[in-house]
Amino acid sequence: MPCRFFAYAESARFCCSTSSVPEVVSGTLVPFPPVQHGQSGRLELNNLFSGLPESLPEELTEVLAGDRRIRIERIISTGQASPPGFWYDQDEEEWVSLLKGAARLLFADNDQSVDLQAGDHLLIPAHRKHRIEWTSSTETTLWLAVFWKP
Repeated sequence: MPCRFFAYAESARFCCSTSSVPEVVSGTLVPFPPVQHGQSGRLELNNLFSGLPESLPEELTEVLAGDRRIRIERIISTGQASPPGFWYDQDEEEWVSLLKGAARLLFADNDQSVDLQAGDHLLIPAHRKHRIEWTSSTETTLWLAVFWKP
């Protein structure tokens, strides 16, 4: 079974696990073995909705694929929000889709808030400061995000 890449978004802890909820490996980035395909070069089928935990101490990010130019992440939230005063200010463009649950994003430039429900998606330009005001506390919120350099 291949190694999966996990990172808790706010604490920069990384871990590797084949279970649905990873064990945390403290410290900085752990050198993971390369992602492997099934035996005889066959691809392994995965499902974005499998292994969703009902609660987490922090938002959980799983890197599904990527290289130096692009990164695709599955993000799982269970009632988390950005810490008070924290704003994302990313060097990358971000396309994000909410697959399950609900959330509210707030943008710093005009105090515009955007409520997201399952199926909604939006493009966040690089350096557009934003934060997560809330994610659903009654159901798991599942995001799919794609990041790339402009």
